[in-house]
Amino acid sequence: MTGGSGSGNRVVAGDFLQLTTNGHVYKVVETSASNDTSIRVHRPIIEEAGTGEVSVGGACNFRVKCTQFPKPRIFARNQVGWTGAFIFVEVID
Repeated sequence: MTGGSGSGNRVVAGDFLQLTTNGHVYKVVETSASNDTSIRVHRPIIEEAGTGEVSVGGACNFRVKCTQFPKPRIFARNQVGWTGAFIFVEVID
């Protein structure tokens, strides 16, 4: 990303960013002003250098797989509960 102009922040700590539509998702660890030319994220960038669109927040698509799938429990006629938590992990290839 190149530096912006004007006032305000480019991203705020806690925001999610995705490089390209199928890229990995990164969490911003430090707020960056609109004129900053770099953004700090929670891990090294996995994708190769290049250009493209950056998705932010709710526009990010997470690639995950379910590693723990609890058993369903039917109750009160037609309601479903679960015997435990669903556990998901990010798919990194």
